[in-house]
Amino acid sequence: MNLLDWLILGVYVLTIIYMGFFVGRSQRSQEDYYLAGRGMPSWQVALSVVATQVSAISLIGAPAFIALKPGGGLIWLQYEFAIPLAMMLIMLIVVPVYHRTGVISIYEYLEKRFGPATRTILSLVFMASRGLAAGVALLATSIVTSVCLDLPLFPTVLLIGIVSIVYTTLGGIRADIYSDILQLVILWSGALICLSVLVNLVGDVSPAGGTPLPTERYEVFRMQGLGLGDGETFGFWPMLVGGFFLYLSYYGCDQSETQRLLTAKGTKEAQKALFYNGLLRFPLVITYCSLGIFLIPFLQAHPS
Repeated sequence: MNLLDWLILGVYVLTIIYMGFFVGRSQRSQEDYYLAGRGMPSWQVALSVVATQVSAISLIGAPAFIALKPGGGLIWLQYEFAIPLAMMLIMLIVVPVYHRTGVISIYEYLEKRFGPATRTILSLVFMASRGLAAGVALLATSIVTSVCLDLPLFPTVLLIGIVSIVYTTLGGIRADIYSDILQLVILWSGALICLSVLVNLVGDVSPAGGTPLPTERYEVFRMQGLGLGDGETFGFWPMLVGGFFLYLSYYGCDQSETQRLLTAKGTKEAQKALFYNGLLRFPLVITYCSLGIFLIPFLQAHPS
């Protein structure tokens, strides 16, 4: 890290915090803070929804799964075929219900539909599970950041956690959406830069010792196996069915995603946001997967 690196990092952190402060000054009600006054355009909601799925885990984990994990490879893409099915169901059934009832959170809807006990139990389940998931994302981000900053891991975790808490507390959901968009641009651009560097490094290299490339890692479809005690870890049909319920729960029942859909101007805007998300998600996934694809020959040519 040189002076320019520190300057860029400092400007970015201060910009994020100031954005939260600036946005927060105009908020006058709970609806402003939690729903941005129900006035967010669909394209901003869509970019925020996409960004919520992206973190250092994506940048590290997806290429590693494709290039390094035993039994891994492009078969992970089979999950993506479940996205359109889940999106259609959520757009047609779930989103209209949320907007018609005028709730501030999905847990308010659950209380109206099933009673206070259901709201309490499911909100606690979400807080516990999301807290664990956020901890993993925070750790992955901190590992990368600590290497770049040459700092111990523990203070790096504290630094990133404090900055995140400050700007989201000050600015509410609107600041969260704006920062999501900024972070998506940075992460996606960073991934594309990494990809261009990696492609340049690979060039015309041949694997060390003439070892052939593992072609099974380039395999996308594995139609054999139904996932019912057949010993197969990955298969098209179990990943399609499982992915459908995974993304149905994620986009339709996960507070971190549905809260963004509730900020849209209306049902049609929220539906458009999900449609745009579906269009943007696959190119983003392909970007990360491409890193893994080019890592395979690079690591074989340079095992050290």
